[in-house]
Amino acid sequence: MNFNKYIHNEFALERQLKIILSVHFSNVFEKSDYYNFRCNVCGDSKKSRTKKRGYILKRKKPWMYYCHNCNYETTVEKWMKEYFPSYYKDYLKEILSEVNKDIIIKNPEIRIKSNKSQDEEKKNTKFFVPILKGKGEIFDIAKQFCYNRLIPESIWHKWFVATDEMYRNRIIIPFYDDNNKIYYYQGRSLYDYMIPKYLSRKDASGNFNTIYNFYNIDKTKPVIILEGPIDSLFINNAVAITGLKIKDEKLQKNLNSIPRRYYLLDSDEDACRKNIQLLKNGEYIFIWDKFLKANNYPMVKDINELVIIIQKKDQFSFEELEPFFTNKLYDKIYFM
Repeated sequence: MNFNKYIHNEFALERQLKIILSVHFSNVFEKSDYYNFRCNVCGDSKKSRTKKRGYILKRKKPWMYYCHNCNYETTVEKWMKEYFPSYYKDYLKEILSEVNKDIIIKNPEIRIKSNKSQDEEKKNTKFFVPILKGKGEIFDIAKQFCYNRLIPESIWHKWFVATDEMYRNRIIIPFYDDNNKIYYYQGRSLYDYMIPKYLSRKDASGNFNTIYNFYNIDKTKPVIILEGPIDSLFINNAVAITGLKIKDEKLQKNLNSIPRRYYLLDSDEDACRKNIQLLKNGEYIFIWDKFLKANNYPMVKDINELVIIIQKKDQFSFEELEPFFTNKLYDKIYFM
């Protein structure tokens, strides 16, 4: 499977589309999430010049071209390549130059403190290959995984894929410290049958801070705490814990260093038990039931699933979520 047709830079794509539509089409109707114009593939109705059934759908990931008259459907990049090849070449030149300029495609440099596990860990991490650097089906699957989950390209371009040893067939999500160095990582399986789904870096010494994005938040503002790194990407000023162990002293010490903390756990039975304990400890926790009903959203298991369903393009702000947090013990009724 050739994945090149799926990779796109929306800013570069938009620039080329505006040129194509202005030069080669008339009476183009534009809205924030789509363009509408006469289909150049079938010509729409031969009797009427006012009917326009061709669409570029920007709410899709990747953007799609679709005609309601001839049912022609493809990615916008493929449509551009087939019918406007010179513009497509210009588009490729632009995104390739951006990748070469902004994306560092080299194997990760990971701090290794424990002498006991140093050789073993070096053996594992040498198989961590940047997503953009690797070739083969597993890298295509990893890229599609990121697009399907609407993970921002600026984020997953810095991720890796493990191709052998302990973390094989997993996306490797790096944790960066305050010097922008990788000090911890988590492997997320790319196949549903793989157990466990998440496999974090071994921490025999107990010295690592296992909170994702901990060094990049503004602690003077409210910080939302989620259960997984991917979910945290869709909320402003958020962190993620790779497994909430309420009695873990080091984890709690790091969490307690955040003065205004708000827990937004998954919507499942295990999270319900944790929420009740957090309420007993006087913490603020998120009530999914109130939030979903207030916004007429369907039932979901986590933030990422919700973002995919409603195709939300920007991060949730604290102001959007604040009304649905509580630290009142009587609200434990929502989790029983």
